[in-house]
Amino acid sequence: MIKSKYLFHLYSYNDTDHITPIIFEFIKNNENVEILYLSNYKFENDYRINFLIKNKKVKVSRSSKLIFLLNKIFYGRLATFFRTIFSKRLNVFLTKIFHPNLKNTCCVIYWWTGPYQINFQPSKYLSIPVICIPHGLNIFKNRDINNHISQTRLKHGDWPDLSDRNLFDYYILQSRRHLEISYDFGQSYENLKVWGSARFDPLWSKLNLSLLKDFSPKIPNSNLLKVVFFLPHWSYNVNVNQCIKSIEKISMIENIFIVVKGHSRGSSSINNNESENFKKNKVILNSEAHSSSIIKWSDLVINFGSSIGIEAFLQKKIMINPTYLHTNQTIFDDNKLTYVSKSIDETVELIQKAKKNKLKLPNKSDLEVFFKKEIYGDNDAYNVPLSYFKKIKKISKKWTLNE
Repeated sequence: MIKSKYLFHLYSYNDTDHITPIIFEFIKNNENVEILYLSNYKFENDYRINFLIKNKKVKVSRSSKLIFLLNKIFYGRLATFFRTIFSKRLNVFLTKIFHPNLKNTCCVIYWWTGPYQINFQPSKYLSIPVICIPHGLNIFKNRDINNHISQTRLKHGDWPDLSDRNLFDYYILQSRRHLEISYDFGQSYENLKVWGSARFDPLWSKLNLSLLKDFSPKIPNSNLLKVVFFLPHWSYNVNVNQCIKSIEKISMIENIFIVVKGHSRGSSSINNNESENFKKNKVILNSEAHSSSIIKWSDLVINFGSSIGIEAFLQKKIMINPTYLHTNQTIFDDNKLTYVSKSIDETVELIQKAKKNKLKLPNKSDLEVFFKKEIYGDNDAYNVPLSYFKKIKKISKKWTLNE
């Protein structure tokens, strides 16, 4: 009998970042894995994919335009409605013809997304378990985190309706906080599960960092304070002008060097017109280096709208949280963990203190409490990627071959 495989669907940089540690766990446990990209993302150049494909049990490919068209015709919302009039036997027969990659697949896995993606409905016809796992880590405590959500609530009087996600057999989250947010958006407690964050598991974080080349830009003086400033999505209730002014003022501080890193989904950057007042010899804008390697290089992290702050904690870096740059509330707003800044002047003052080594890392006990909530799903520390593997493996046992 041919050994079954696990079919992972990925879409972007973020999906690859958060799901690779789980795929790696399957490889370590001698399981067959197929990765199917449903976008034009250049996975061939991704260091994580190049790491995974060193193992012959991993197959990586991209879905064709023809498959996208067929999926829309035969398995879109409207098409699926009409197919309910067909017999199950006919649906299974057609599925096997048009979706040969589902042969011997015991579990179909997606990033956080809605149903009706490629292979979703065919998997349902074949009774293959279909689950969603995290493609990021939402750091926000409020619900109205961006313009889209705010406008939706203003127009309809309620939060966005994500109840169609209930069609998945399981929809996996990292924490109880995420569970309550998903429930408010129409998802059911029945298929929502809290499994923790594989991406920020300390063991994986360390391995991930080892796969990256060191970030070593040319700087005027090796004694400069090295600062990284992470930009968020501009649409996430961010005061963009204040953000740019803050970077301008930071660039004027003596004896520092600053690297500005845009969000990994590419929704934030600073153009040449906006950077006219920067001291160019002291700033790298829109760095394309990987965030983890920039953090390793840095002495100080400035972050207020990205989960990469958790990586900073794991690498034992001091973090400034300029809350005045947005109106959202985040998991980093606790003064025990970060140095909260409420103005440009306060940010400058904190950087001056950092130059004199007057800023301290958070206490180990406070970090452990934080990690318990955000990485381990309110549990004591454990191997998160391994736990995902075991749970998905258990779910897949419900599947029986439909040959």
